Amino acid sequence: MNLICLISLIVSGLALVWIIPGIPWGVVAYGRYMATFGSRLVPGITPEKNLLPGFGNQVYCIYMGEGLNGSVAVTQWKSGVRTFHAAGKAQASNGAHDMRLQRMLGHLPALIHSNPGSVLTVACGAGVTAGAFVAHPDVKRLVICEIESLVPRQIAPFFENENHAVMKDPRTEVIIDDGRHFIRTTKEKFDIITSDPIDPWVKGCAALNTVEYYQLCKSRLKPDGIMALWMPFYECDLVTARSMIASFVEAFPHSILWLNNADDEGYDAVLMGQVQPFQINLDSIFDRLKQQDYGLVKKSLEDGGFPSILSLLSTFAAQAGDLKDWLRGAPINSDRNLRLQYLAGFSYNNFIGSEIVDDIRRFYRFPNDIFIGSTQRLQMLKLAFDKDKLRKTLE
Repeated sequence: MNLICLISLIVSGLALVWIIPGIPWGVVAYGRYMATFGSRLVPGITPEKNLLPGFGNQVYCIYMGEGLNGSVAVTQWKSGVRTFHAAGKAQASNGAHDMRLQRMLGHLPALIHSNPGSVLTVACGAGVTAGAFVAHPDVKRLVICEIESLVPRQIAPFFENENHAVMKDPRTEVIIDDGRHFIRTTKEKFDIITSDPIDPWVKGCAALNTVEYYQLCKSRLKPDGIMALWMPFYECDLVTARSMIASFVEAFPHSILWLNNADDEGYDAVLMGQVQPFQINLDSIFDRLKQQDYGLVKKSLEDGGFPSILSLLSTFAAQAGDLKDWLRGAPINSDRNLRLQYLAGFSYNNFIGSEIVDDIRRFYRFPNDIFIGSTQRLQMLKLAFDKDKLRKTLE
C-alpha cells in the first residue's frame, strides 16, 4: 500500500511539472506592467514567435533563467537595444542613456584616481561598468561580486561588445556572494569600489544604501581610494533623493555628485566619495589620455556618449559642502531603520527627476577647490560647464 501511494505521488508530481506552464518571460522582465501588456509568451530565440504585443510587436525575449537568488531575462527591441532584467524591471541596457551612466560609473573614478590598480565592482549587471575598467592599463585586478550566478555566467556574455569582454579578461575574478557579506568578510583593500545595487524600493536592497554599508566600503578602500555609487532619480521624489545623498554624505563628507542628463532630464546620477577632500588634476588626466595605451579608454568614452574628457567632467553637479542646506533634516538610512526602502516605495510612481535636478542645480558653483591644473585647461572646463548651463537656461 505504501509503495502504491509513493508511486502515485511521484506520478502526480511529474504530471504537475508537465502540465503547469512556465512563467511568462514578460513577468520576469517587466513585473507589474505585465498585467497591462497581457502577454502569455514564453522564452524563445525566434523574434516572430516571441514578441510582446503590449510594445507594438517591437520587443522579444532572447534569454530567461531562474536562478537561486532571482529570475533574470534579456530582451531585445527591433531597434537593436538589448536590456537585462531582474526583479521585474530593467537593470541595464546598451541604450544610450544607460551606456552613459555605466561608463560614468567606471571611467570617472578610474581617471580621477592617480593609480587605480585594484577595483571591486559590487553587482555585475550587464558588465558594462566593470568592463570600463578593462580599458584602463593601470588596472591589474578586477573583482566582480554578484549574488546571482546566472548574471556573470549567462547575462554578461550578451553584452560583450559593450563590456569589453570583461568576463574573459585575465584580470577579472568573479565572486558569487552577497555584496555586503563579501565586503564585511574580505581582508582585501581596493583603490576603487563601485556599487550599483537594484533600486532601493526593491525588498532587501535598502541594506546596500545604508550609512553602515558605506562605512564598510570605506574601510575596504586604500588611503586614497574612491567609492562610486549609482543612484536613481527616476521613480523618485525629493525626500527620497535627499535621503539617498545624505546617507552617503554621512559616511563620505567629501562627496561629489555627477549627473547623467543626456537630454537635460533628471534620470540618474553617480555619487563619489573619498576619505580626504577630492583634488582632480586635469593636467594628469589629459596627459594620460594622450598615451597610446589609453586608446581603448578614449573609444570607450566616445561609444558611451562622451566625445571628450571635458564632456565627462562637465557632468559635475555639486559637492557635499554646497548641499548642506539642501540636505539639512534629510532622513538618514541606517541598518536600524532601513527607512529608504519605504520612502522609495512611496515615491515609486513619481516621475519628477527633472525637478529634482533643477532643485540641486540651485546650489551649483564652479568647484575651484576640486579641479586643479593649468589655467588653459581650467578655462576649457569652465567653458564646458557654462555652455551646458547656458543651453539649459535658454531652454
